[in-house]
Amino acid sequence: MFSEALRERYPAVQFLRRFPGQDPLSAIPQPLLLDIADQYVEILLELPGDAQAEDTMYASNGRRRHRVRQHLTLLYDRSTWDWARLPHMSYDPPTLNVGEISGSYEPENPDHAILRKIFHQIWKIIEQLATNRYKSGHPLGNALSGGDVLLMRDAAPGDAWLGHHALEWCREKPRRMLNGGWRPCDDWEVPQNDWFQNMRSRVEEKYRDDLRLAATYPPCDLRCDD
Repeated sequence: MFSEALRERYPAVQFLRRFPGQDPLSAIPQPLLLDIADQYVEILLELPGDAQAEDTMYASNGRRRHRVRQHLTLLYDRSTWDWARLPHMSYDPPTLNVGEISGSYEPENPDHAILRKIFHQIWKIIEQLATNRYKSGHPLGNALSGGDVLLMRDAAPGDAWLGHHALEWCREKPRRMLNGGWRPCDDWEVPQNDWFQNMRSRVEEKYRDDLRLAATYPPCDLRCDD
């Protein structure tokens, strides 16, 4: 949904494997985030402007130079499933460890106002797909410390943003947790607003076969020694 939301807002967005290795084909930008299986991805967003617009002439040789279309690059580190089976774990594996989306710009950059606007727009997309209000800790430990019930309005904003689909998966079974210790608030619900529901329906229709395959993983019970 994040990939599709980016393309809806920035139709020319491209996704690039960050560490292509020796395979030249792996360095070719892809139109979809799902086209890259690696954990580390670069997201390329074109800055507004006419790629063919002419600039001033070089004083030294009289040749005209053309403005090259510039990109804003975001670093995307995927969340990863962790199947560790340590003794006395407080959750049933797997747990979905945090990923990261990051980007930066220099205030001295002449395009800093445009870049800041784009960052704000991307942040609004994330806010529609995730929440930073959630519960932490094991239910028993919380109960012994004063209570495990926590409502969205009472939850302090956390550093991480948990995707609504991840929270939906987490809530299906009481011992599922995200990042080894995060759970949805007691009154959390999947957003019912038109944008989220329309985007969800479009993604489910477009990637129906991929989602059907993914539905068998990771909830299936795999053992390292099988």
